[in-house]
Amino acid sequence: MMSLLRHSSVGVIVEGIAGVFQGACPAAERVYLSRRKGFVKAAIQAGSPLVPVYHLGASQVLSFSGNVGLSRRWRMTVACYWGAAGLPLPRRHDIISLVGKPIPVARCADPDQATIDAVHARFTDALVALFDQHKHLLGPEWAAKELEVV
Repeated sequence: MMSLLRHSSVGVIVEGIAGVFQGACPAAERVYLSRRKGFVKAAIQAGSPLVPVYHLGASQVLSFSGNVGLSRRWRMTVACYWGAAGLPLPRRHDIISLVGKPIPVARCADPDQATIDAVHARFTDALVALFDQHKHLLGPEWAAKELEVV
């Protein structure tokens, strides 16, 4: 990833297996981000801006049930997904991809934890603000939703 960041942009989904389980809540929008800070450290080391991205409605296309303990042990998601007609086919639902403004990051080869935490907080705040600014686009039932950072 570091060699790619020297020459281009890199998209990373930082939530991992834990994010699948934390985000699996139809009543709330959740992003497992509070303990994921390695991507911030890499951005600081490369001096690459961070761009918040969120896909409104993506949480509605499939339902989910799984075993978090087994998934963590096997380092893969052990779960069942279902959607339309109870099949593993996505439900029809609008998905709007939100792309925020880049967050500039000062390059530092060996950032301290306070710097990483500060940039992470800026990124998290920007992601929540992006969600709040655009959530109404999916209708009135979305206008009341909050994005939980867990």
